[in-house]
Amino acid sequence: MSKHLTLVVAMGLLVATASPALAIAVRSPKGGIGPSAKVIDAPAASAAAAPSMDLARGRIEAVDPSKRQLVIAGRKVEWHASKLRIIAAGGHGQASTSALRKGAQIRFALDPNSTAVDRPIVLIYIDQP
Repeated sequence: MSKHLTLVVAMGLLVATASPALAIAVRSPKGGIGPSAKVIDAPAASAAAAPSMDLARGRIEAVDPSKRQLVIAGRKVEWHASKLRIIAAGGHGQASTSALRKGAQIRFALDPNSTAVDRPIVLIYIDQP
């Protein structure tokens, strides 16, 4: 019986530390915690949810390093000077802004923590240079 209790507690700690926005409820049979205990995962309140970093796809139409800007689908989008990470084609290592070229196919993410209307780019994957 103590093995099962240890396992449930260890699993609870693992889930709680890996995903703080997850609520866990444990139901046990009448005799205490045993093999038939059920763990139910429920999402926490939306206010506790962290902002997400969704990737969008696009083709670079123009690059202006002096203004820290890309033109993607006719829209000017700035990149964040200190937070920007660029992943080279094939996902092999980081690249610099000099790798951003007109015509390149990219996936990019905007800053999820920014409150500005035009959020800056913080992550770029170069799919085809």
